[in-house]
Amino acid sequence: AVARDAAFCFYYHESLRLLERAGATLQWFSPLADASLPDGCDALYLGGGYPELHAPALAANGRMRSAVRAFCEGGGLVWAECGGLMYLARRLLRR
Repeated sequence: AVARDAAFCFYYHESLRLLERAGATLQWFSPLADASLPDGCDALYLGGGYPELHAPALAANGRMRSAVRAFCEGGGLVWAECGGLMYLARRLLRR
């Protein structure tokens, strides 16, 4: 499942195409708006973006944060880069 919304919007088209060529079925979800991960997802891709600009809304979506945490702690495959890695942190400090 690929995070895609205003907070996670930086992806290289070629990377997504390579995943599909390797047999992945891309499912999109929004950490800002959705309450859970897509059904049957076996991997998460959290790309770059601006989670720091959307921190209050991301923090307020506790159901999604819990779902992502459970997926990670359950041994799910996760690829996070830039803003996606920031989202996986325990906290995000804004100054």
